[in-house]
Amino acid sequence: MLLTPLDFRGFDLSRLTNLYMAFGSCSNLVMIYADSTWRPPSSGVSGAQAFYSCNSLVGGNGTTYANSRNNYTYMRIDSAGQVGYLTAA
Repeated sequence: MLLTPLDFRGFDLSRLTNLYMAFGSCSNLVMIYADSTWRPPSSGVSGAQAFYSCNSLVGGNGTTYANSRNNYTYMRIDSAGQVGYLTAA
């Protein structure tokens, strides 16, 4: 299944709660766009392996997928000093 790219601009992602395997095994997912002002909720979110096996995924600042970085905490804008898999658009 080809998922390239996903565009979450305009979506209210502030109510995310469970990202368990949200993008798991999406090996062809290469980019996820989000509004540049989007920030993950500060609490109430869980989800191991949210990005499991997303081998082609690259964040907006060039962060490439690593198996050690596959949980929900990487559902944030990739920028200098903050590793994430979202691209600000």
